[in-house]
Amino acid sequence: NRTNVSFVQVIDRKKILIQVWERGVGATASSGTGCCGAAVTVIRLGLCDSPVEVSTTSGSQFVQWKLDSAISLTGHADLIAKGNCYWNC
Repeated sequence: NRTNVSFVQVIDRKKILIQVWERGVGATASSGTGCCGAAVTVIRLGLCDSPVEVSTTSGSQFVQWKLDSAISLTGHADLIAKGNCYWNC
C-alpha cells in the first residue's frame, strides 16, 4: 500500500546488493536514501563493516558510517534532468 522499500542481499562484509522499490514509481535503478539506509542497517546488524559498497542496477556507491557520526555516500552520478521551479509568493 504505497511504500518505499529496499531489498538487500549481503554479498560479503564489504559489499551488499540492493533493489529499490519506490511508491508511485516501482522498481528504480538506484536511490541514495535507499543505499544509505541499507548500508547502515547491515552495519548495525553486524553483517558488514564500514565502508560498504552498495551495488544497484545502475552501478555502485560507497557508504561510510560509524555510530554517532554522519553518513557519507560517494560514487558516480549522472545528471538525468534539469529544470526550473517558480513559486508564486
